[in-house]
Amino acid sequence: MTTRRIQSSRGSLPPLSLPPGALAKTDQQHRYDVDDEPPTIEPIEHRIRLDFMSAAPIRRSQLLDQYNPWTANSNEADPWREAGRSKPLGLLYAEESCRRTLVGERRYYDRVEADPSAELDDVPAFLAHRL
Repeated sequence: MTTRRIQSSRGSLPPLSLPPGALAKTDQQHRYDVDDEPPTIEPIEHRIRLDFMSAAPIRRSQLLDQYNPWTANSNEADPWREAGRSKPLGLLYAEESCRRTLVGERRYYDRVEADPSAELDDVPAFLAHRL
């Protein structure tokens, strides 16, 4: 493999030189079909990363030392409220992104549950592969 050089579109930046193996096979120089090769990361995973990056840093005092989500009951109250601590802003952002995504994707799941052979033409590729 050779070093890949990516030219800037405006010419105001120097070209980017990448060593062999630095780009995934999904690079634009390769044929990529989401039906054959579903993405390895779902958009919500990327959105959650962005949520945490856009929020303020998490302080140690916001962490829950004694809380174990694996043994907690889903009916329990918010563990941060119970501990008297404020929930990290990144977590609030991520929870809201998850809520929006669940609401937005619910119709696709409902359609497939009602008719397993339903057409999935308007379903996002990552989700169609899962369904």
